[in-house]
This record gives sequence, structure tokens and C-alpha cells, in this order.
Amino acid sequence: MKVRLNKTSIDQLDLKKSDYFVWDTQLPGFGIRVYPTGRKVYLIQYRAGSDTRRYKLGHHGHLTVQQARKAAQAKLGEVAMGGDPSRDRQRENKRPTMSQVCDEYLEYGCGHKKASTIQADTYRLERHIRPVFGRRKVDSISQADITKFMKLVASGHTPKNVKTKPRGRAVFKGGTGTANRTVQLLGGIFTFAIQQGHCALNPVHGIKKFKEGKRERFLSKSEFERLGEALRSLETVGECRLAVQAIRLIALTGCRKSEVTDLEWKHIDWQHANLQLPDTKTGYRNIPIAGEALNLLRKLEEEKFCDRWVFPNSVGGPLRDLRKIWLKAIERAQLPGVRLHDLRHSYASMAISSGSSLYEVSKILGHRSQETTARYAHLSDGAIALQTEKTSRAIQMAMS
Repeated sequence: MKVRLNKTSIDQLDLKKSDYFVWDTQLPGFGIRVYPTGRKVYLIQYRAGSDTRRYKLGHHGHLTVQQARKAAQAKLGEVAMGGDPSRDRQRENKRPTMSQVCDEYLEYGCGHKKASTIQADTYRLERHIRPVFGRRKVDSISQADITKFMKLVASGHTPKNVKTKPRGRAVFKGGTGTANRTVQLLGGIFTFAIQQGHCALNPVHGIKKFKEGKRERFLSKSEFERLGEALRSLETVGECRLAVQAIRLIALTGCRKSEVTDLEWKHIDWQHANLQLPDTKTGYRNIPIAGEALNLLRKLEEEKFCDRWVFPNSVGGPLRDLRKIWLKAIERAQLPGVRLHDLRHSYASMAISSGSSLYEVSKILGHRSQETTARYAHLSDGAIALQTEKTSRAIQMAMS
């Protein structure tokens, strides 16, 4: 059926038991499909090789006849130039969105990562990446988009208020550090997307990240005394004793938080007095323990709250959340702004000040390279001077 398509002629089209097509008499290939429900859809029909194909333009009512005709002329013009709008649309629909690639990445691209790292990646995906890029086609994201995204995260303008539990919310403030780590994650996702054939280029390559000042805080002897008193007082008032003991072990060994909270009884070699950690940030670690740290673990073994974890939570898993107790501890000790990780820095500081070499501290802390330990080099100057004084004095005494 052919008629001059205009508003009047379309409104007068009868509804039938099955859908049918009406073609325009002025623009060959332009038509409308009429459904029994009354729905009417503009389309074009054209030849692609030996095939006849149809391409939907939009619904009558959403588009006017003039708008539909103009769209039809454009698409039929593409066909005349050798194009295939239907094929192009199919390809467009197959192009994955960033959200779809993120799902793939979490399922297939994170096998080499630890559970805690995957959890941190998931937080950044849900709090920052998906809200901004989730619906975008992954191959449509440019370097300019990444640069703008970095600034948004740094300024705290990506979604920052997220419901976590029935009565709780997580607030995310952003910052340059968060922006850098989120963009670093994006770079890994784009690398994965290239490997899967979803895109050809990684827009994160060449992006200049924010400069981050190295924040290093070392506790003095008097500050350690205040912290010890604060931890003892928390135990006295009935606060979580295991969390307090975990914090003590971090202070006494210089271990990373995850190395202590994920510690299992089978990792402790009592005979040789060391911790044998198979899965740390830098791989396998053998950590000597002695003195108070060893005594702390022996007392916990006598009580043994769990057969697997040294520091179990209330449901039998590892006690990973020390934040609440730590904040109470630094408040009582009057140590505002001190982070739990600063105990690790402080351990290194104390070791060097006591005469340990950078190489020895590197091995104790499990640094992959001595370059990481080099941040403490300025602290070793005093220890070297002390050792030099002792050596000179010994020689002088021998020569007297």
C-alpha cells in the first residue's frame, strides 16, 4: 500500500488483525508500520547485496512526519553511498558499555589479585567509575574524558554517599590519592578490554596523575608510651580485646595490617619463632618474631578463640576491621591524625635508630626493593654516627 505520508493520512490508517506496511509515494523506501495495537513506527526499507533490510527510525507521535522523512533521507543517503544502517546498528548494540566490561573484568581479569585488592577495586568501580562511565560505550571514552574524570574524583564530585547497610551509609570524599588509584584501575580495565577485543586504544596511557606528597609519621618513644596506655585502658573498659592485640602485634612486628588480620595459626612456626606468610603484598614472607610479640601470640594460643584465625571476628572469619578501635586509641593517646599504617613506619624508624641497616629493615618489612626502604635513609644518619662513635671509642680504649 502506497500513500503520500502526512499526519492526516497516517491518522486515518485502519487497524487490522496483523501488522502491515504503508510506503510513501514521494520518497521510495520510506514507510510506516501499523500494528494491531495502534502503534505506528517509521522505517526505511533498502537492499544490501541480495538481502532486503529494514531500519527503524522511531515511533509516530515521538517523531513528526517531517522529522521522520528527514531521518529517512539521511539513512537512505548512507545506503546510496554503500552504507548499511541495520548492520551498523547491530554492531553498535554489540559494543559493550563500561559497566559490562567492568563486570567481565571482575569475573575474568582479577584472578591474580588478592581478595582485599578486589574488594578495593569493587569499591572504586561502584563509587566512582560506574556512576560516571557505566552507560558509555567503552571504546567511546577519550583521554579528555579521563582527565575530566580525574578532576571530578579529586574534588569529590563523583557520587560519595552510598547506602551500605539497612541503617548505614558510606561517605566518599574523593581526593588526589583516590583519583590516582581509580584512574590506575581504569587503565587496567582498558588493558583488559583491549585484550578482549572491545576497544583498540587505552585512553589512560599518557594521562598525568596528581602529585602526592609522601606522608610519613613516626611515633616517638613518648607517643608509643601514650599509645600503650590507651590500648590498656580500652581493654580495661571491655573493648574488643582481639582488635587491641592485633594493633599491638602490628606495632611490635612492623607487619602490614592485612598480614596480621589474615594471620592463621598454621602460619606460626613456634620452633623457629617466625611467621611464614604465603600470600602477602610482595609474595611469601618469613618474619622473625621475638620478645613481646612472641609472648602475645603464646597467650592468644592458650585461649585460642578459633582453630584457623589468630584474630577471628564474631562469625568465624578474620577480624579485618580495626578502624573503630584504632580511632578510640589515638583519641585517648592524643595522637590526632596518626594512621594505623604509621605503626609500620615507626617500626622502621625505631629499627634504624637502634642501628639496623637499610638492607636489614628492607628484609624485616618485606619490601620488594631497597628503594622503598630508602625513604628512611635520613633516619640512618643518626644511627651511623652513633655506631661510629662507639667504634672510635672502642679503638681508643684498645690503644690507650
